[in-house]
Amino acid sequence: MRFLLVIFFLLISYCVDAQSINEYKQTQDQIHTIYLYNFSRYFVWPDTNYDEFLIGVMGEHDVYDEIRKMADSKTVGGKPIKVKAYENPKDIDQHCHIIFIPYENSYWLSEVLSITQNHPILVVSSKPGMGKFGSLLNFVAHQGKITFEINEEAIRNRQLKFAQQIKAIGRIL
Repeated sequence: MRFLLVIFFLLISYCVDAQSINEYKQTQDQIHTIYLYNFSRYFVWPDTNYDEFLIGVMGEHDVYDEIRKMADSKTVGGKPIKVKAYENPKDIDQHCHIIFIPYENSYWLSEVLSITQNHPILVVSSKPGMGKFGSLLNFVAHQGKITFEINEEAIRNRQLKFAQQIKAIGRIL
């Protein structure tokens, strides 16, 4: 009987931890989505003649669903937001505005940067250190909060401009 009680409490503990982890991931995805939407409002792309604002996500990831939910009710510059998942960096549309690389898919960063280098695409990653490897913006945890690193040189090379509020919120590399 005691053995069964121990097993029961271990299972409950595991379920609570798994639920907490899932809630944390969902909250993190929601925060990333809010940031991505705000980036769309505080960055300026050289070509403003587009029918829709395209946000891409590298690979299958739960953040894709969060971004789609946001896109259903928001616009950028009066244009609808389209969200697209890419299974391979070679599939990235050259008229994509933002490409998000989730932590689990960070191994694609160098290929995404190479394929998009001549296009004004805001490449956003979410693994510590990726800003130093060329990501334009990189989500990081700082003092218990999610913030982002800003790679100004990489942003300038993409001919993107951003509002000064971005510097006030993020951390310059």
